[in-house]
Amino acid sequence: MPPTLKNSLLTASMIVFNEEHCLAECLESIKGIVDEIVIVDTGSTDRSKVIAGSIGAKVFDFSWRGDFAAARNESLRHAAGEWILYIDADERVRTIERIEVENFLADRSKIAFTVCFHPYKGCTAYREYRLFRNDPRIRFDGVIHETMLPSIQAVSAEESLSIGHCNLTIEHRGYEGRQDHKHARNLPLLRRQLENDPHRIFCWWHLGWVLNSLGDEAGAEEAWMAAAKVIRERNFHDMADSLPYADLVRLRHKQGKDATGLLQEALERFPDQYLLIWIKAQVLMGEHKLDEAIPLFERLAAIDPEILNPAKLAYDARIFGVLSYEALASCYFKMGRVAEAAAYYALAEQCEPENIQHKIKRQLTLARMRP
Repeated sequence: MPPTLKNSLLTASMIVFNEEHCLAECLESIKGIVDEIVIVDTGSTDRSKVIAGSIGAKVFDFSWRGDFAAARNESLRHAAGEWILYIDADERVRTIERIEVENFLADRSKIAFTVCFHPYKGCTAYREYRLFRNDPRIRFDGVIHETMLPSIQAVSAEESLSIGHCNLTIEHRGYEGRQDHKHARNLPLLRRQLENDPHRIFCWWHLGWVLNSLGDEAGAEEAWMAAAKVIRERNFHDMADSLPYADLVRLRHKQGKDATGLLQEALERFPDQYLLIWIKAQVLMGEHKLDEAIPLFERLAAIDPEILNPAKLAYDARIFGVLSYEALASCYFKMGRVAEAAAYYALAEQCEPENIQHKIKRQLTLARMRP
């Protein structure tokens, strides 16, 4: 059983390895809303442990064994709070009042809560399972992309408790900058995880993404095709299952290969996946089928990313704004409809006033209108 701490409602549970460049900002973002911070350090050689200690975190050493679940479960073992918030050093919690946190955690009918999660800068949010009761039956599983959801669901069924949604928001910063060190770490873990569980579609997608980033397009295509095979064998689909399709279609277009059938299959399975709609619109525009492309770009431009209902997939928010405006302007310009083109360039300029290209294109388009 975890240790006890009087009046401890919420424990932040973390694992850390050489995170001195980002750890302080993360800890500052949570220290006002949690009662304790438990950090398991897996062998840092920088100032991570010093930074953690200076902010009052409890730090425990744990030898890295190539298993994220094992490290996270070690952190849970030391947690004293009634609830767990699991967070990484390259993440930040947006400002939220402690009383708000106390209010939703007071709901005795809940076993866990999802939070709004922004995986990278400039994207929309999706829902992640980051808050759950401190219960020894709830533990992580998986050497990478570890999850506690099956155990949450098991306890939920056993205790007749439900999973709620809260307004706590986490922003992830870890995809900024070069990712070579993460690719080197993740590649063998992904292969190991897929040997143990070849039905993890997200792991197939991530494997393809890593291989593609490393320049192995053939390996990436093979991984994404393996994901598609699993999807075809299933009777149910998660929106995140669409990611291998999207990247596979884009890879084949980059290589000059026909991906029409694959894109159609993807849209039949995931008709409301906005990235796939964006890709189809781009393909149609490239084929000069402007009348077919325009309604798709208009559909995307009509969506307000600020109020997009968080689901299980994040989108680059620009496809709902400047990128669709640019595409619509280009389509209308090619059709000789310069007034519409100028109007959309103006909208793009409003989105990115610092981008002089929008202003130049709008002015050139307006010049076409003069007798």
